[in-house]
Amino acid sequence: MTDPLATRAAKARTEVTTALNASRRAETALKAGRTDKALAETADTRRALARAQTAVDYLVRSGDGGDPSPSPSPTPAPSPTPPPSPSPAPIQPPATPLPVDPPTVPSGWVKTTDIAPVERDFDFRDWLDRRPPNAVTERGAMRISQPHVALTTRDPVFRMEHSGHVHNAFNRSNIPFDGSYESLIRSNNAVGEGGPINASIYMSSGLIVQDMDGRWHCLISRYSIFYYKDDPRRVERREMHRDFPRGLVSLGGIRHYREPEQWSGISSSPIHNSPARYMILQGSEGSPQDVPGSPGTGGNPPTWRLDDLLPFARPGRHIQLNIDYPQWWDGEHVDSPDHVSHLSYRRTERHRYFLPERSHHELATLPDFPIKRIACHADLAADGTLRGEPGRETHGYWREGFVDAVRETIHRAVFDTGRDGSNGNLQDGTALRWIDGRLNERLRARPVSVPLDEVLAGGSEFDLLSLA
Repeated sequence: MTDPLATRAAKARTEVTTALNASRRAETALKAGRTDKALAETADTRRALARAQTAVDYLVRSGDGGDPSPSPSPTPAPSPTPPPSPSPAPIQPPATPLPVDPPTVPSGWVKTTDIAPVERDFDFRDWLDRRPPNAVTERGAMRISQPHVALTTRDPVFRMEHSGHVHNAFNRSNIPFDGSYESLIRSNNAVGEGGPINASIYMSSGLIVQDMDGRWHCLISRYSIFYYKDDPRRVERREMHRDFPRGLVSLGGIRHYREPEQWSGISSSPIHNSPARYMILQGSEGSPQDVPGSPGTGGNPPTWRLDDLLPFARPGRHIQLNIDYPQWWDGEHVDSPDHVSHLSYRRTERHRYFLPERSHHELATLPDFPIKRIACHADLAADGTLRGEPGRETHGYWREGFVDAVRETIHRAVFDTGRDGSNGNLQDGTALRWIDGRLNERLRARPVSVPLDEVLAGGSEFDLLSLA
């Protein structure tokens, strides 16, 4: 049985620690002359102290015999462990509800001309390696690898520190959630390919698995790759094709595009039948193989329905998530009041321009215990019940943050020439450099999952780099 007072005491201690860490970061930034960073960390300190005060007030009221806020009913004692079964099992409610901030949206549309360039405090050429270009192929493309750095309840698009569900954060942590492009660049702590060259936000909905005792675990991605591709007819059809603009906000997946008719522009192939798709794979992480009979194999399309994976979800196998982002653009705005309306998966009267294709592929390994249920954390309501079918809330966030000169190189040297390469090859004789050449090796030594209650006890962000 969970003791609500002990939970609040632990919450107070956690928030005080968070405040102290943010205060130290603010002091360090101020000494380095980074005023914007210092102000942001000071704001984090104030918020953490406010949350700690709330928890302390609860304890004081309870000790005085007051009437504290009602706690949720304790979780019933688990019944005897059943044998492994692929059938969906009941969702266990959380011990305490997550805090949820009200979403904040901009007052109107954000035009490309509203996003001014932000001067970087480094020479981007210091973060490039020499590498020969690849041969010309049918389609220009670039693949970049970004490490899974944090599990976070922050939502930088809807400007919430506490969104109510866990996201996977790639490339960078402690992402500002004030919606400002300048904050995005000034707070840059990117650790993926290109280091500070690429301050982009890459996020996805956190995957969780439930063990036979009813405890949830967050999966840690073993690798994640982000694709930039373009149509081979780009140059000839210049009147329709556009470069992706500075600071573009993109939401992908099913959470923000509910109806199948919204997906009609993704692809004519049944393999790409929705903007978010899951598969079960087996074998090594570096070259996983299909699981016969599972979704995505033998002509079977992948699925967004996570219940479809349960019969094949065995310890040591992998779950792969693919998210496509909308390509049709209104040609004028980088964001909209709902963060969706400026882009579309299909051509409409408003969306008449075609952006380069962007997609996100991540792979996580299943833990070494039998799995009762798979879901996105966003699939769960505050009381632990499902909002709908598991997987229905799958989503991804992508906000462009490349150095302007590098973004221009991607369009001209990669897309316009039709060169196809991986590992951040810019096809102009240079490639994005890793900030830490041994980071991937260290990340492979991390556990494949971490208990959900440990993640949520850490405040709004759980650092995954510290596990490496």
